[in-house]
Amino acid sequence: LGSMTKHDLLLEMQKDFNNMINSVKKYGGFYIGRYETGNLSQDIAVVQKGNTDINYQTWYTMYKKCKKLKGANKQVETGMIWGSQWDRTLMWLVESGNKSIAEICDDSTSWGNYNNATFTYTNSSGGTSTKSGSTLIPTGSADYTKANNIYDLAGNVRDWTLEAYSTYCRRVRGGYCNGNGDIGPASNRYTYGYPTSSNAGYGCRSALWMSS
Repeated sequence: LGSMTKHDLLLEMQKDFNNMINSVKKYGGFYIGRYETGNLSQDIAVVQKGNTDINYQTWYTMYKKCKKLKGANKQVETGMIWGSQWDRTLMWLVESGNKSIAEICDDSTSWGNYNNATFTYTNSSGGTSTKSGSTLIPTGSADYTKANNIYDLAGNVRDWTLEAYSTYCRRVRGGYCNGNGDIGPASNRYTYGYPTSSNAGYGCRSALWMSS
């Protein structure tokens, strides 16, 4: 994070969290990215259907890119999703009747891109492919992975959050296409997310809320 110290980061994250909570109280909710965050190797990230640049970056890089998604818009704030926002989104899926507790917490194969799921999707060339095995798919490329118009909350890449684990890790959520839906369901909190790690299994989900 450049010249930012640990203390600076703590103060920034605490301020952002407080602002998000105040915004939710005032406006009644928040938004999350319909797709996993893309263009992560570019200067400006996007939340865009069909993006494939969704992994191989560290938590620190994704943290900065998610904060910049709002651009010059001063009416909103953006950032990487908090763990509490992830949990609230999953509760909303259940409350709306879109998913059951079992589909959220026990096995998400029926609606997520996992190694043991098979479905059709739109590939990066615009054609239709049948997915099988541990294939990473472009963002928003299969209705199979959609819940309440949000894609890939289960499987595909694990999504980094701002939630901490101990003093050295950040939580990643939602499972991975290389695993099975009963091992990493949508509710899964993957423990060993070192923020300096960058690999095929780690992406991120962005959130947006109104400036309070």
